[in-house]
Amino acid sequence: AAACQKHMGSAPTPGPAPGPVDLNPGPPLVAVQVMDAQEAGLLVQAVGAQPVAGMGGTLLFPATLADRLRGAGFNPQQADPGQVLTRVVRAYGVGDAAVGAAGVRVLRKRPQYWLVEGTLDQVRRLQAAGVRLSQPGRNEPLPLEVRVTLPAAGDVQRVNQMGVDIFNAQASGTGAVLTGGAYEWQIEAMTAAGYTVERISTVPATPE
Repeated sequence: AAACQKHMGSAPTPGPAPGPVDLNPGPPLVAVQVMDAQEAGLLVQAVGAQPVAGMGGTLLFPATLADRLRGAGFNPQQADPGQVLTRVVRAYGVGDAAVGAAGVRVLRKRPQYWLVEGTLDQVRRLQAAGVRLSQPGRNEPLPLEVRVTLPAAGDVQRVNQMGVDIFNAQASGTGAVLTGGAYEWQIEAMTAAGYTVERISTVPATPE
């Protein structure tokens, strides 16, 4: 998922939709597991190439580098680009049913479109369902700034594990109150966990 950033302001009307979405998976990929950022850095130095993408402790490289990866002491495994590469796209005329069927995550809901994120296969399913897609605009997606009331102080760590970008957290009785940047799917997850989520501000769309 995309990094959260703190922004303030009201949302102006977005400009014309950007260009079409490229869902080409590109060349075959292999995946290797690394323990931490230090090991990842040593691996990149050893093979002389940057990974195509990374997900947690998994780095993705072109399959043509498989021999170099083995020579560096790793065990590359074939990876399906459709299942491991992700895209953030604007989806026009989409709804919760289509999002659920495709398996994509909703990042932002704007009046004209929703910003969603998913693997290539998930985004293709959304497109096959008749949803019109385009590339995101400049600086999209941006999160919503939220205030979250938690019943227990230990819930701050749980919110952090949801990927919410926490700006500040303060104790409040036996619980805590935090502010942070969150996307729609994270807000839904926090609400489902029983937390009180207030939307402090929306983030302006960057003019096209």
